[in-house]
Amino acid sequence: MERTFFFPLSKSEEKKVDPFLQIDIFEKVDPSFSQFVWPAAPILVKFLISRNHEICNHKNILELGGGAGLPSIAAAMLGCNVFLSDRIDSTEWEELARRNIKENEVESKIRIFPIEWAEFTEEMFELPKFDYIIASDCFYDRNIFEDLICTVSFFLTLNPSCRFWTTYQNRSVGKTLFLDTLFRRWGLECDEIPLHCFDADYFFTSNGSEGNATPANHIEEENFKLWEIYKC
Repeated sequence: MERTFFFPLSKSEEKKVDPFLQIDIFEKVDPSFSQFVWPAAPILVKFLISRNHEICNHKNILELGGGAGLPSIAAAMLGCNVFLSDRIDSTEWEELARRNIKENEVESKIRIFPIEWAEFTEEMFELPKFDYIIASDCFYDRNIFEDLICTVSFFLTLNPSCRFWTTYQNRSVGKTLFLDTLFRRWGLECDEIPLHCFDADYFFTSNGSEGNATPANHIEEENFKLWEIYKC
């Protein structure tokens, strides 16, 4: 299936405004969850747009758990050099990501680089220093939380000025407290960014077969979180 996302670059009451980012995404429903745009991904895109003045000057961005690639494609459209990563043990997400990258004509701005969380290869030390790391809806399984945080800590250690921006849906009681404990264990500080500061739910989507753009559902701040994470 295909969805088109419309992200206004300025506030307007119109459904489609100029200028806006239009991103076409092909998706698949698969057991690994990596080929579908989950609800926190568009929120991350809206945040990147709100920080466009910071990231537009050819900043290096790494997306972890990128899957279908929506935030990476948005960052590339905003002028960033992007490394899109996901699991090493599957090639299906990579095929879909390449299709979406080509569909949105950002091949020259995005490099695909599979990464297995908490496993550090020689090639990872040869990557450029990243200005920002991004991830959306990656905190869904407690069994992999520490592997992801370990990986983030690795890259933040290589470049202490780097920032990690992550959005996630709060699907279980106690998740936020548990994550905060892990961040501190790995020497990381965490600041929550209120979603209303950048109109997180102000975007539109359309199904590829329908064509009419519809507004996003209202986003409750208690259900979704955006954090900025950095080295102590």
